[in-house]
Amino acid sequence: MLKLQKDHFAKFTLANVKILSRTVKLLGIRPLSGDLIEALPVSYALRICNQDGSVCKPYTPINDVVDYHKPLKELQILVREYENGRVSGFLSKLRENDILNVKGPYEKTPNLQDTVNNYDEIGLIAGGTGITPMLQISRFVLRKCPEKRVSLLFGNKTDDEILLRDELNSLALEYAKRFTVEYETGPVMPWESVKSTINPKSLVFMCGPPGMMKYLGDMLGANGYEHVIKY
Repeated sequence: MLKLQKDHFAKFTLANVKILSRTVKLLGIRPLSGDLIEALPVSYALRICNQDGSVCKPYTPINDVVDYHKPLKELQILVREYENGRVSGFLSKLRENDILNVKGPYEKTPNLQDTVNNYDEIGLIAGGTGITPMLQISRFVLRKCPEKRVSLLFGNKTDDEILLRDELNSLALEYAKRFTVEYETGPVMPWESVKSTINPKSLVFMCGPPGMMKYLGDMLGANGYEHVIKY
């Protein structure tokens, strides 16, 4: 059994690739050793480096890890290739059986259950690939906190770029009374959409591009949203 560590890289190999769009791929990576991966926490990220190890970037796998005790055969990494992106460019060009280095997990909210228990509603704001930790939080709250309501606002530049739509819509059907997802497209996430979707008394989690995080973070603070956790 492989236990991932924050201070030590583990070697993984690319097992499979699924092309989701012109710039987005879903990579299935497995330990080079062939071992199963020890169960991982919810709300975590892994650090993956480019070929020479000079640049690392955090990625949140989209595996369903709500069952803490379940070991994993592979990690599913959602990668969008950015122009001049050193890590995303490296990952996007990997071929099956190529090697990459991974370490972690790094938890943003180690006591997620205790944190959400203090609120009746959970608000989630995501932009682009920032949806990956928000998907993990959604799954956890909906399954482990049956009295909580979850509202997700997910922004992308175009409708074609909306990631994990099927997974999110499935959650909305399964938990129709407790989970809502709103999709917003355009260059900027409108503040009016946030106000109409996210209750100011909610605990708010957000993850997305730096510009979105700065703008909406400032707006949330200026409009009475006192409990915000940024990823």
